Amino acid sequence: MDFLDALPLAGVADGSCARDLDGRVTGRHGLELNALAFPTYLPGYDDPDLRKAVSLAIDRAHVIERALGGNQRPADGFPVPGVPGHVPGQAAPYCAYDPEAARAHLARSGFTGAVEFHSPVSARGWLGAIAESVTRALGLECRVVLYDRVRDYAEAVEGRKVTGVFRSDWAPDYPALENFLRPLFHSRSPFNDSGYHNPGFDALLSKADAAPDPATATARYQAAERLLTDDMPHIPLWQEWATAGHSPRLTDVVMNYNAELDLRTVTVSTRRGRGRGRGRRGGRGQVGG
Repeated sequence: MDFLDALPLAGVADGSCARDLDGRVTGRHGLELNALAFPTYLPGYDDPDLRKAVSLAIDRAHVIERALGGNQRPADGFPVPGVPGHVPGQAAPYCAYDPEAARAHLARSGFTGAVEFHSPVSARGWLGAIAESVTRALGLECRVVLYDRVRDYAEAVEGRKVTGVFRSDWAPDYPALENFLRPLFHSRSPFNDSGYHNPGFDALLSKADAAPDPATATARYQAAERLLTDDMPHIPLWQEWATAGHSPRLTDVVMNYNAELDLRTVTVSTRRGRGRGRGRRGGRGQVGG
């Protein structure tokens, strides 16, 4: 195993991976957006004011520093920076940490119960930090519901059996604004696990698809994101910091925009007798043999 892009989150956060690999850790901001989704089909969670209240109660910078190692970039919209058409600060009014505004939205929502957060067990650390932040800002009881098996979690989400807010990370198939919007939020998308439905949003996507030129299409996708910001069916959290480790056999290790090993630059050295020679290029996950 020469290249591994699935380093344990706890080891990345506390620096043990970097120490163990002695400088053979690389990372970069990828296209993945980490977020929390609301089951809009459940009473209480169907209220945009509650969703805005929870988002404004999350101190993203503190959670990133405390539980994730400090490299993630707090989100300010539904796509990530670097994607063509990204508008900086599009959802910033509801992605800031503002307990006073959060309490005002909570009061308008009338919500008085406990807020549940559902996730695979791998998110225990940062999800617990989020729950503490929400409790501190809003005074609401927060419960973290963890699933030992990712399969069980996926089945609960896809079957709409979750009873609270749930983790929803998204890495687009291609770097386009459209691919951060349609798969997750169009009413007929199979990936719309939150159950979000807004005919106006669907109509804007259709108009963008039918635009006569790229500039017009981009403007219409941006308008769709603005509408999405008013509804906040998801809470954008942060742009993921992708981290990978590699063996001493690899040099010129670079990760591309999709957080995969860049095959155009990497070199694999292989032993030949008592010396070392140039080897073949590798790929994601495992290189050489």
